[in-house]
Amino acid sequence: MALLAHLIPPLVPHAFDCAVCPRCGGVVFRTQRRLFDRFIGLFLPVYRYRCGSLDCAWEGNLHVRQKSPQK
Repeated sequence: MALLAHLIPPLVPHAFDCAVCPRCGGVVFRTQRRLFDRFIGLFLPVYRYRCGSLDCAWEGNLHVRQKSPQK
């Protein structure tokens, strides 16, 4: 787990909340995961995102905390 910690940026509050780019703070959009992303997903819930800003062009994984069930 510690080995993967430097590969994954900070938590995104919920999968359904708006995520922000860790580089520029802009809006990010989910994109298709790669094989390595799926492997990481076996241990940590991650999604692959791409920054919407053309100047930034960041793409990477963000660790997503699973939404707790409503009571």
